[in-house]
Amino acid sequence: MLLLVPLPLFTYTIQTNRIVATYIILAILPTYAAYRSVTGSKHAVLLGLLSGGLVYLGFIAKGPVAFFTFAVPAIACLALKTRLSRAALSTILALVSFTVILFSVFYLFPDSRDF
Repeated sequence: MLLLVPLPLFTYTIQTNRIVATYIILAILPTYAAYRSVTGSKHAVLLGLLSGGLVYLGFIAKGPVAFFTFAVPAIACLALKTRLSRAALSTILALVSFTVILFSVFYLFPDSRDF
């Protein structure tokens, strides 16, 4: 995402409000959290859970477009040659926290299922 910012087309779409600024933030933050959870941070579990929570917020802001963040640990594992188990753990933690938050919102606010 950060590599897209200097491109003229990307800056044009931000200036004309074709990309929601909230979604940009909610795409960069979970991506960074997922990346840090794979690269060997001592808070890998916490960052994996945080990534799932931020994916939920991105899902609320823009829809299923936010799901690309679930692929970040696998891509980081391939690019950085880290352990596959760490990438799998980060992805599973993000998916579980996303699912728990989503279904708890469905349970607490039944009208949210319709939207």
